[in-house]
Amino acid sequence: STSKETKSSYEIVVDSLFDSSGNKINDYWKEVLLSIDKPKVRDIVGQLTNSCPMGYNPVATPNSPSGLSENGEISVTQAGKKGSLLSYVREQRERLPECILLTRVGEFYEAFGIDAIALMQFCGLNPMGGKARAGCPAKNIQSTLDDLVYNGFKVAVYEEASDTDSETGPGRKSRLKNRMLAQIISAASPTYLHGLVLDNWIFFFIINL
Repeated sequence: STSKETKSSYEIVVDSLFDSSGNKINDYWKEVLLSIDKPKVRDIVGQLTNSCPMGYNPVATPNSPSGLSENGEISVTQAGKKGSLLSYVREQRERLPECILLTRVGEFYEAFGIDAIALMQFCGLNPMGGKARAGCPAKNIQSTLDDLVYNGFKVAVYEEASDTDSETGPGRKSRLKNRMLAQIISAASPTYLHGLVLDNWIFFFIINL
């Protein structure tokens, strides 16, 4: 009988994400993770969890990839609660399990978990706070999309819409961001039209004043 090829410690980390019960990460992403070859990006892969469809663990840190505190207790966070950005992105990932999701947050497009890993590996972006979270400036969105499409990915881009008021308690209101799927970018449709349409509309408006 032939001996089984010895797996690297990194391959074991990736396998563990997909082989354990309760995995919520689509199998499509296993080969993507196995293709990661930048050492610093591989380190961040160690922060991923299979309890989230993007693999994002909001309490993981470079010093504690599992999110456990020094005394072994699980850190507590409000990230991912209903109505939050992370909750919204998780819902969208379940609808589009094989797309990288880029979500507009102010002047950036942000990504979490495996999507952020892809931005680091294939677009040369840096992690935010050393975590599995990354973003690109809005002005660089097309070049970022070009890199991702070149490497074979489909990308779902979400834009911010107007805010809505939401009651949060007696006499209190908060402003919740509405977001919408603007476009799915792929090799068949590689140009992001949202910004182009807005720029053309503004130009038309100015010259017709």
